[in-house]
Amino acid sequence: MLAVVVAGMPATLLVTAAIVVAVRSRLGTPLGDAPPSAAPAPFSKRHYVGWGAIAAVTAALSLAGVGGAGATSGFMLAATVLGYLGGVSAPPPFRAAVHPVVACAAAANAAAAMLGAVTGSGYGATLGAYLTKGVGGAPPGAGDALMSLLGVVILSYGFRIAAARALIARHAPEIGVGAVGSALFSLFATGAFARFVGLAPAYARALAPRSVTVALALPIADALGAPGSIAAAGVVLTGLLGANCAQALLDAARHTDPVTRGLATAGAAHGLGTAALARSEPDALPFCALGYALIGVAASVLASLPPVAAALLAVTA
Repeated sequence: MLAVVVAGMPATLLVTAAIVVAVRSRLGTPLGDAPPSAAPAPFSKRHYVGWGAIAAVTAALSLAGVGGAGATSGFMLAATVLGYLGGVSAPPPFRAAVHPVVACAAAANAAAAMLGAVTGSGYGATLGAYLTKGVGGAPPGAGDALMSLLGVVILSYGFRIAAARALIARHAPEIGVGAVGSALFSLFATGAFARFVGLAPAYARALAPRSVTVALALPIADALGAPGSIAAAGVVLTGLLGANCAQALLDAARHTDPVTRGLATAGAAHGLGTAALARSEPDALPFCALGYALIGVAASVLASLPPVAAALLAVTA
């Protein structure tokens, strides 16, 4: 599975970029100036001190057996935020190798392993309490707290898309063709390559929707008769790899304009790629956020069409 993700993410990234550039060249669309974007404010010392204090207090409460699930969730939340803060403030060579989003995920997993080992609850149980969605009356975890902010994040993307609406209208053909082309390529190339490297048909079909968000990948995998757990793992691995490597790969391929970079990152790394661009490339963010949504919709619609579904089943047979 890892080989499919490692090969598939760069392939989808560069093919999507090539489609966008080809459509623009064919139509002769001139690149316009992106709307000015203010650089995000740097984190201050109080952010590090505040979250460090929360981590220390909640860790002490958890070790003392006081505070229950609330203390555990508080520690995991603080560890997640500190992982991102550490990734942002790391030296440039480190940031070039490990994106802050990846550092954030690594910190959360390391915190779960450490807390689980010290308290005796184990890594799996500690990480399982990170996002509970209240199933079975379980108390909310750190992931639930972060997910509650998702609506605000999406709304902020909407403002960025609205600010770039004139540029989006100019490049609408590139965006539309790029979204559909990216979805088609990722679905079929992933499935075909997975079978080529010897994965079972069910696993190949589960990995086919790896370039769209989990919420859309699971219904696609279900429609193809594939296991949802493998589909979700493929999506997460793809997103982490894309968040970490997409910008460097686009630099190497000399794709510099925000339209191409945004759409290619969306096609290759869905939501995690969009989050990675939010701070480092605000000019590309509107195209990445829009592409993230359009590519997910395109993949879902395509996979629901009987001829396309039959073709996917044949490719992965």
